Amino acid sequence: MTLLKPFLAAGLCGAVLLGLGSVASDMSATAATADETIKARQAKMKELGGHLKAIRGLIGSGGAAEIQERAAAVKAIGDEMPAWFPDGTLIGDAGVTVETEALQTISEKRAGFDQIAAAMSMESVKLAEAAQGGDPAAIGAQFGAMAKASCGACHEVYRVKK
Repeated sequence: MTLLKPFLAAGLCGAVLLGLGSVASDMSATAATADETIKARQAKMKELGGHLKAIRGLIGSGGAAEIQERAAAVKAIGDEMPAWFPDGTLIGDAGVTVETEALQTISEKRAGFDQIAAAMSMESVKLAEAAQGGDPAAIGAQFGAMAKASCGACHEVYRVKK
């Protein structure tokens, strides 16, 4: 075993260095440019819009199970959303060539932005609960509350006004 120690040590060091090299190459391979991040964010926001449109269309139709599924998807999006808006991917940031509506206010008031995303998650859980109850009026009211607390609140402060 003592004869193997230098080889084992060299092998371990080599494996560590090889591992560090692969981590570094993985980071550079997966590191997205600002434009790629914006495009991915826009795709996720379109996905969110699709869920919201579908929920709105299901209110009063007896589609409680689908509303619950889509509300769960909205919650997951709310949980992930803050990470989609890193510094360097907002209007006016260097290197951004893709059109975006994400204002610098996101960086300036990050805590408020994160709270709105958390509100989306919380209100979508309440929407799923309302759907479980099956009352179209309650579902519609909670859908409106969710939209106001999340989409409306965010677009007022953090997005270019249309």
